[in-house]
Amino acid sequence: MDDIFDEVRTALYTVWHRRWIALGVAWGVCLLGWVAVALMPNSYESHARIYVDVDDVLSQQQGFFGVSRFFRASTSKMHIHLLGICGTFMGGIAALAQQAGHRVTGCDQNVYPPMSTQLESLGIELIEGWGTEQLELQPDLFVVGNVVSRGNPLMEAILNARSPYTSGPQWLGEHVLAGRKPIAVAGTHGKTTTTAMIAWTLQHAGLAPGFLVGGVVPQLKASAALG
Repeated sequence: MDDIFDEVRTALYTVWHRRWIALGVAWGVCLLGWVAVALMPNSYESHARIYVDVDDVLSQQQGFFGVSRFFRASTSKMHIHLLGICGTFMGGIAALAQQAGHRVTGCDQNVYPPMSTQLESLGIELIEGWGTEQLELQPDLFVVGNVVSRGNPLMEAILNARSPYTSGPQWLGEHVLAGRKPIAVAGTHGKTTTTAMIAWTLQHAGLAPGFLVGGVVPQLKASAALG
């Protein structure tokens, strides 16, 4: 037992007295690794080529049918039908879409003020309920609000018909926010008030901002504007 103890003590003594050599080796390895990474090119030229039939690929995805029709419509004025249009966010989307020159219609389970009043004043047709006969409107695009989920009869009919659809945030990002510098307000309380204050301040500074507020603000005269 004493022999084993002596061997361990001798080994530890040797390591301790040669620790600077070990540290030097470790630092040398790290330095070589850093040099190797630094010398690696940070760009390369790929000669690979991928050919995809977009019409064929996307038309197989649920929710996208007649892809060429969808992309043609997305770059011109189109008919947009919003599901959940009386929500404060979706009502704002409807106002922005109409200001952009699109024909806008929409539906909701309960059509109620203040958003229904604002939408009616804009001349936007409102349908109460989720009747599947709304497919007969044949809009170019359905914009689906968060209130709608699987099991909703109209949503299921849209999926079964493979009609083009998107979400409100996606439509906003692609058709309104692209190329702009947005100010996004988030949090638990005070989002609507803060957003309204920012929009009102920018208006009075003569900057004509676009905005989308989660409510009807009398001082702004609307819940949304393109700017």
